[in-house]
Amino acid sequence: MFSKHQKQYQIFVVFFNHYRFHCFIVKNDNGLILLKRVAEKFDILTPEYYGFRYQSTCENNQWKWLNLSKSVIHQVKENNSKVLFSIRFADPAPHHIEDLFARHYLYLQSLYMMMVYDYKFSREILEIIYSHILQINYGDYSDDMKYIVQNEFDDALLFKNVLSKYKLLKGNIPVQSELFTLVLFSKHPLYNLQVYESTFDGVPQLLGLNHRGVSVLTDRLDIKYTIPWVLLVEVRVIKDICILTLKNINFSSLRIVQYLSPSIEQLFKEINVDNKKQKSKYIELFFKFKTQPIASDFVTDCIQIYSFYNGYVDTKRNLNK
Repeated sequence: MFSKHQKQYQIFVVFFNHYRFHCFIVKNDNGLILLKRVAEKFDILTPEYYGFRYQSTCENNQWKWLNLSKSVIHQVKENNSKVLFSIRFADPAPHHIEDLFARHYLYLQSLYMMMVYDYKFSREILEIIYSHILQINYGDYSDDMKYIVQNEFDDALLFKNVLSKYKLLKGNIPVQSELFTLVLFSKHPLYNLQVYESTFDGVPQLLGLNHRGVSVLTDRLDIKYTIPWVLLVEVRVIKDICILTLKNINFSSLRIVQYLSPSIEQLFKEINVDNKKQKSKYIELFFKFKTQPIASDFVTDCIQIYSFYNGYVDTKRNLNK
């Protein structure tokens, strides 16, 4: 990925539209310098929404976020092939995004995540999404177009229903269909979700972070429950253990319950049964990670995401105390 050129390193930044941008950086250049160059190249108005991901060879080629305050070269080794330009903090209300580049890029990234994570939509919503994707990629419907796109569908009934909706989109420009599709993506619980591997009570467990809070998922990426940011008091790491401290809430409070996923009440009940101090103000969840650096990365990401969506977080990592 890197080649020395007059005491500099050449780095390739890959985009979701398969475009590649390369530039030269010196060894001590941090991620913010690289982000600034990309932002200037593409006239990006909100660079604080973006970041870079890379595959860590020492962590089973898992994707992780580049620490923008540290040297790029020290984080991304020479045997890696790319850094991926990504939106880290996605607006939960994409129709509020005025920057057309940001909106278009969020659409491309969400479409990619939809395929990777196999988002589960209702049949009707899926038909609407596919019809808009056809409008974006091919323009207005024509009889000739029917035979071109038919090979993209294995389900004959799905294709028939998508086609009928596609015909109704005549005149829609790509920006309109992208925004409509993006709004549908933003309603999905996996929208812009960052996934991490851990164990909870000795059982392998996937964790997810996004604007909604901390989610616990099954191995099929179904969300078991989501802990909203409003309940998170503190997050800290001890060796390879991440400890989430939560408010021990009263589930009779409708003001709180409206923000919770249905199964989280059972989680709280089970924890309180095992807790000798059943009336304690806080409860704790312990998640074990493969290594201490991975646990630290999760805590750092958790704090940064919380901070972006909820305001400043102090260095003691107290969130809602």
